[in-house]
Amino acid sequence: MRRTRLIAAVLAAAVALAPLTVQATQKKDSNEEDRDGQSRYEVAPLSYLPLVLAGAVQERIVTMYILMQQVSYMIQMTTGVDVTSQNRVGLGGLFGGVFAATYSAENFVRSLEVGTVYRAGNGHLAVALAGDEVLTDHRVIVFNGDYQYDPKSLPTLQQVPPENLQKLQAYSLMTELAYHSLTASLMSVVANLDRMSAGELNGTAGLTPAQRETEIPALRQLIVGKVYRGPENTLLVVIPPAIVLDR
Repeated sequence: MRRTRLIAAVLAAAVALAPLTVQATQKKDSNEEDRDGQSRYEVAPLSYLPLVLAGAVQERIVTMYILMQQVSYMIQMTTGVDVTSQNRVGLGGLFGGVFAATYSAENFVRSLEVGTVYRAGNGHLAVALAGDEVLTDHRVIVFNGDYQYDPKSLPTLQQVPPENLQKLQAYSLMTELAYHSLTASLMSVVANLDRMSAGELNGTAGLTPAQRETEIPALRQLIVGKVYRGPENTLLVVIPPAIVLDR
């Protein structure tokens, strides 16, 4: 009889303490979350960039090519992409985009624009980047919709055959870019096409009538973003769900 009463008393005490235990656990989890500031907001790493483009078009990007006048680089997303949701970043006015807490609208002004992002198709992006510099120590950070993406792989020096540019290989400007045979004036065109006016294009030396009348309009349709030079060896790639061209 005493044994039965003892067991009943233990069970009653356990039931009474259960809510307190749950509350303590929740409070501990909340405190840990507040300390690291990440638990609720960081998504498990991906092996691709899950982009949302204009018209709600979705595409998984596995490779990004960065092409300059004399050199080119490749970033493989298959090695891992860290994802951060918009709840941890500060809102900015550019494209209705979302930026990490360490960035502000001052990091996304025209004077810092250094390149244009083109959709190549089949999971590839091509970035036409002004200037020639070593990028092997640069981080590339991508902003798209509600998320910030940080590829774990750094840019790797890589010769990019035109066929790797998928649909972009149909245009002589992009083929010459892959072969690093563009003149400085034409390199400026493909790197800044989103904001070049008709007058500027008409005055560009070496741009043929066919390129100006046929290729330029087609390439404009494949622009999906811009690149900005960020602090501490970073390239900030902004790919909003909708692009408004400055032209």
